[in-house]
Amino acid sequence: MLDISINLKSAGSGLSHELYTTNDEIVGEVVIIATDDIHVDDLDISFIGDTQTRFDNFGAAPVTPNISYTAKRFLHLQQPFEKPPCGMILKAAHPHSFPFNFIIPDRLLPSSCPCLHSDEHLLPPPTMGGAHRWHDHHHSHQTLDDPTPVMAQVAYTITAKVLYNKPGGTHGRRSVQLADFSRPVCVVPDFPESPPIFLQQPSRSRDAPASEYRLRQEKPISNGLFSRGRAGCLVVEVPQQPSALKGGLRTKGSPASTTLLLRFDPASDDDSCGPPPQLEDVKRKIQATTVFRAGQMEADPAYGGLVSARPQQQQQQGRQQRSYTEAVALPSLCVSGARWVRCGASWAHERLFEEAGGDGRGLETMVAPSSAYRGGPYYLLKLVIPVEYPSGKALVPSFRSCLVDRMYRLDVTVTLGSFSSVAVRVPIQLCT
Repeated sequence: MLDISINLKSAGSGLSHELYTTNDEIVGEVVIIATDDIHVDDLDISFIGDTQTRFDNFGAAPVTPNISYTAKRFLHLQQPFEKPPCGMILKAAHPHSFPFNFIIPDRLLPSSCPCLHSDEHLLPPPTMGGAHRWHDHHHSHQTLDDPTPVMAQVAYTITAKVLYNKPGGTHGRRSVQLADFSRPVCVVPDFPESPPIFLQQPSRSRDAPASEYRLRQEKPISNGLFSRGRAGCLVVEVPQQPSALKGGLRTKGSPASTTLLLRFDPASDDDSCGPPPQLEDVKRKIQATTVFRAGQMEADPAYGGLVSARPQQQQQQGRQQRSYTEAVALPSLCVSGARWVRCGASWAHERLFEEAGGDGRGLETMVAPSSAYRGGPYYLLKLVIPVEYPSGKALVPSFRSCLVDRMYRLDVTVTLGSFSSVAVRVPIQLCT
């Protein structure tokens, strides 16, 4: 019998010493203790990265689901030995130590991804889901809430396998595994900020349907709760995507921000129009979406490829894709003191934002009139909305891979004093 343990001697470069990132060294040793003298022909020490997804397919009678798994090994680094342990004898009750040293790569080999999106898929994905539990780096006893569903996981492990050659097989000898042991390692690689997604109105993205994002929203405003007349039309618009939200798990979070441009077009085009609606607060919410896939695809079998494993029934041909979204609410912001600026039909937008302390760059801060605008005076308002990393949550960086993606969306809802609200939805990126 063999007792195997894996000891780590190096620490990660992040806030938590248990979290490793790009170019970090994972230094340690494998210690093997045998109860009796035993002959060993080979020892394999590897650093492995695996992705696995699970699909529960219910038939006409949903009693027992048809569960299928898809697994992919995207990383496999083996520890070389100066003196291979071939044919060595492990003495009983004596600890035998075998050192290892791995470096977290910044890119994967091209053979690890047979997809068309190989440029994005060649970045090592972060640890997520599975049995891993994230801990607060300020309070190590507190566990962070991970929005990753049980149907998707990315895991990094250091594995040790002890083998010996047994007579038999096609070549006269076959390798038999005596014992093995694995130790999980938490990895969050570098994910630099990417160019923003190009969105139009209506929004259409390669990552989501047209209804996923909404950069502009118009809402008719009534004169009162019991009045049928309309006071005007409110427009809320996001001129550009928010800046990236940085850090969080590996480093101290750096807040992002987004700009809301509001325009109120009164129903009357003369000076008798009433005041713009009173704003109360802004509600912010981050939608964390995990996309996971299953199915066969062309791959390099020598490097792991894609393998549908342990299906209870024959899996249908083709690829399947599903998503799971969890909302992460941020504290509301009070904007009841925000001041509207009344503008004439010929008012220069640049003047408004210069007076408000904005950038005053003109076109990108202009708000197009509402569909109900018929000319005359209107009102403008600019709000800069901060977006901070949510406390108590484990949000990995945005990434795309062969089997699992993680993307984020920021929902901003402006609440009015008339018990109504207007919401916009914009993509937001989390990076390191």
